[in-house]
Amino acid sequence: MVKISVKKLSELSHIDLTEDQENQLQAQLESILNFVDEIQKLDLTSGSELTDPYNVLRDDEVHEFEDVASLKSQFPEKDGDFMKITRVIKGS
Repeated sequence: MVKISVKKLSELSHIDLTEDQENQLQAQLESILNFVDEIQKLDLTSGSELTDPYNVLRDDEVHEFEDVASLKSQFPEKDGDFMKITRVIKGS
């Protein structure tokens, strides 16, 4: 069933696959589906893993940057306290 799906997916996406590539992709898909089956077997009825607040990130710490003048001097264009950079987003 998965092999037929791989062949159909390759046709629908207009991707030419060799027989070896189809076999490799079939094995990968079967592995993914087996993993999904394992996840579906998990008992998540308590839900505490999803609802208990727990911050796994570290606390924020403020550090002063001491050489601001040196940093500002590296920008070729300035507008007051603002540094001008080359446009990185296309548009008007």
